Amino acid sequence: MVNIVTGKMNSGKTTRMLELYQRQPIGNGILSKKYMIGSDVFGFNAYVLKEEIEFPFMIHERQLEGLTESMSFSERIGPYLIIEEAQREVDRYYQLWISECTTPLYFDEVGKLELENQGFDFHIRAAIKSGLDLYLSVREDLVEPILNHYQIQDYQIISG
Repeated sequence: MVNIVTGKMNSGKTTRMLELYQRQPIGNGILSKKYMIGSDVFGFNAYVLKEEIEFPFMIHERQLEGLTESMSFSERIGPYLIIEEAQREVDRYYQLWISECTTPLYFDEVGKLELENQGFDFHIRAAIKSGLDLYLSVREDLVEPILNHYQIQDYQIISG
């Protein structure tokens, strides 16, 4: 079963995903936690549900000037750059969980990258093929394209 947590941008989809996991703490996944500096979004941290750890995952392009260390980036989502090393870490987690048949799996912020066969696309496809239960947070305007992209028939919509 695929559970789709949906709503508009900044409507609380990630918070809702965390609540769903905390209500029944089985499975695993990674959520995107907004990292703020004052009123500016610096970027997003990857938050691993079961382990309760987080690490920098994406940074806003305007924050690059202030960084003293050099970083490599794997992909861009609008003004945000995905840190290559963090992407590899996220990939390792999902590969492990899928190989161990961890269910349900949580994927936060599924959207345009996945529709372009990037981001979490490979892992979502593998999880669906493995028959694992999933929770996906998807902006409401992208629900139909995501359902079509993954040919999802058995799903439930949950408001963010």
